[in-house]
Amino acid sequence: MAPPARSSTAVVAAPRSPWAVLAHAPSLVLSTLVDAALRAILAVLSAILPAPWLARLAVVFATKRGALTKTLGAVVAAMATHKWVVPAVAQQLLDASHMAILAMTMQSPTPKSVQSGLTAQLRDTGPLPTVLKMTKPMHILYKDRVVALASVPQPTSVPPNGGIVTMDADMQIADADGMAQFCTDLVMARDEVPFTMSGDGAITIALFNGHVLIPGLSLTKTVSLRGMAGLADMTIESVDLVDSTATDLIMECVCTVMNPAPVAMNSGTVRFTMTTPSLVASDPDAPPIAHVAMPDMTLVPGVNRLSARCSMPRPHPATVAHHGARQAGIRLLSRFLTNRSSPVLVRGDSADAAPYLTPAIRAVQVATVLPPMPPMPLLIQTTMQLSQVSLVAQIAPAKLTMCNPFAVPMTITRMRGGAYVSRDAAGSSTTTLASPPPAMSTRRASSSAASSSSGSSSGTDPLTPSIELVPSASASTDDDEDPLAPPYAGAPCMGTFDAHVMLYVPGFATVTCDEPVPMGLQLGLAQLRALASSGGSLKVDCRCVIDCRVGQCVLAGVPYRQDGVAVLVTL
Repeated sequence: MAPPARSSTAVVAAPRSPWAVLAHAPSLVLSTLVDAALRAILAVLSAILPAPWLARLAVVFATKRGALTKTLGAVVAAMATHKWVVPAVAQQLLDASHMAILAMTMQSPTPKSVQSGLTAQLRDTGPLPTVLKMTKPMHILYKDRVVALASVPQPTSVPPNGGIVTMDADMQIADADGMAQFCTDLVMARDEVPFTMSGDGAITIALFNGHVLIPGLSLTKTVSLRGMAGLADMTIESVDLVDSTATDLIMECVCTVMNPAPVAMNSGTVRFTMTTPSLVASDPDAPPIAHVAMPDMTLVPGVNRLSARCSMPRPHPATVAHHGARQAGIRLLSRFLTNRSSPVLVRGDSADAAPYLTPAIRAVQVATVLPPMPPMPLLIQTTMQLSQVSLVAQIAPAKLTMCNPFAVPMTITRMRGGAYVSRDAAGSSTTTLASPPPAMSTRRASSSAASSSSGSSSGTDPLTPSIELVPSASASTDDDEDPLAPPYAGAPCMGTFDAHVMLYVPGFATVTCDEPVPMGLQLGLAQLRALASSGGSLKVDCRCVIDCRVGQCVLAGVPYRQDGVAVLVTL
């Protein structure tokens, strides 16, 4: 008898919610990955292993499936963490870090590039020591313009939580006008000049001695540098006349420039012009009176001592057509020779190395002072030997002892002016000395005299004075306006002179002129006899105009003044 049929009840599984399916999704994915991996491995091994070995491997894979799944899951989780989590954390640290520029260098400029170096303070970079490497050029932005692309070939080590780092960059100019604006603002600004460094996916971070690399990070930092304040703190320390050409006097200058910025900048050969404030005020478009070149000009933070070579065109119509510039040049040269400083205006002109530096140099305009030459007077002393004839005729020969304060030989060709009794000397005998002579007009050299001095018979001979000098009998408070005026009101005049001479004085030498200079005496006859009989000496203040040749350069009509010249009088 057949057993009674068992009733069967169908069991229907409850439907799984979507959340449950998603919860088991990772295990399903891993299971699928394991199956795919096993099949791939068996497919490869089947080509190289015998069948028995393959059967054994299939059993092993089947029995160790769970362990393999866990191992592969851990590997996948680690890969996901390294690919997404770690880079996100590193990027957040980069974004939150702070950078301050401590120093910057700009060297070897060319029209297309400049070598730059940065010293920066980094803060809040994270607890681990890191190494930053830039895999792509960084963009240097100024006022929303990409002015340069900076390539940093060497990795940069960053201590835990930050520190001071240095990096060298090869900067390729991307926008010459934008770079010119940046350099101009950096040179002229007194406060901070901000700019931005940006690199999208340009940073790779190395951790744990390079065992962990995190590529593709981005860096954007806005930093700032203090400006150079227009190089306004400039002092000309010394000026020496070292050479000449037929058209120019060549001088060497030493100056100091204060750079308040933490920026060291090499600009190659930089050229300036020199003029005077009074010339600019009278004619802003007047040409400069001198040109200055600074070879390989490098400014570092702090005080800089720089050498420059100055070329001053000869103040004569043949070389300087502008009347005001010519007169300003004569005044400047006169003050330089007579131990008086002169206010000057130094203006930037160009930078030879790179066009984008020229606007920055041209923006520089500094008011400073041109110092006089070293205190070595031209006139050492004058010796006058009087005779009865000279006393009666009131004309006496005077031998001049002159010094050349320059390294360049100098030839005196003409001197004209007057000698006034010095204030100290006149103080004790004012009542017995003569009054100043009436105003006189200094005559021009004749064509024959000028021709004999310069070897030229042209009517525009360079030895011909380029200005008319008509001194007054009253004292002048500004010798530039009246170079032959007495040194003080009521100054007694000992004598006047206007003589063509040919006195050659080598560089840094002292020579006594063999050819006496005739001097028209103005002192009273009794006073001259008293001086001669006593073998006395007198101190005079010389006011004259000199024509001379300095090296190859001929100068005419240069006012010269010297106080306290010794005059030895003998009978």
